Amino acid sequence: MSEKKTYLVTDHYYASKARTVAAESPEQAEEVFWQRHGHVSACHQCSREIEIGEVFGTEVYDESGETVLRDMPDEKPAKGEG
Repeated sequence: MSEKKTYLVTDHYYASKARTVAAESPEQAEEVFWQRHGHVSACHQCSREIEIGEVFGTEVYDESGETVLRDMPDEKPAKGEG
């Protein structure tokens, strides 16, 4: 029987952070969000298991839930591509 090798396997996950902000326009809402809530962190225990990367997209919704500003990639990478 052959000796087993070890492999480091990394799965890439997408997550989001949302906050309601008051603003005069979708663009200002995005700016206010970044100024007040732009930082993301993980607790001590979770930080041993995950790394938080860069933001890859932003969406802004109005009070009715309608998308009013969208800066997102068209597709997420398929499993095994990212």
